[in-house]
Amino acid sequence: MTAVVALIFAPLSSCSDDADTMYARHDAFLRVTPVSTIHPLHSALNSPGIFCQITFSSTHYQFLNTHGRSASMPRTALDAYGEPRFVSGFIVGLPNGVLSASGTMMPVAYDLVCPNCFETSLIQRRLTLSEDGKASCKRCESVFNMNNGGFPESGPSKVKLLQYHIQYANDALVIHN
Repeated sequence: MTAVVALIFAPLSSCSDDADTMYARHDAFLRVTPVSTIHPLHSALNSPGIFCQITFSSTHYQFLNTHGRSASMPRTALDAYGEPRFVSGFIVGLPNGVLSASGTMMPVAYDLVCPNCFETSLIQRRLTLSEDGKASCKRCESVFNMNNGGFPESGPSKVKLLQYHIQYANDALVIHN
């Protein structure tokens, strides 16, 4: 009887393992609102193939999209209650041609850190974004395709970009893990 129960639940556990490995196990959090006032971020969340990197200083959020548009937003006292958590910053965008099960395009959120340098050497090297939807590391020369799940296209990396859960609705963006 135990063997029968194990056989019934074995396929379910392997599916949950696949879902668990889609997202990074690192702690992540960011809340930004109103998105519509931050042009580089708004265009990345509403235009397929455009991505925006989000970095932080002690006083401001910095936004730079793959078309060279940039903006900054001051951090407020409210941000102390939802302090951003990340490895090296965030990459946010709407991949070209990737549809959800419901047939809509879904935004993605990745960490800005090179996963190869971080996983093999604990080096927090930021990636450089390009207009063609690629993220590259100057240290290890790995190139990742942000339009295709963040998987490596070239270089030594065997792991994809660190991906986080993302919600975008009612002019608010939340990234979390």
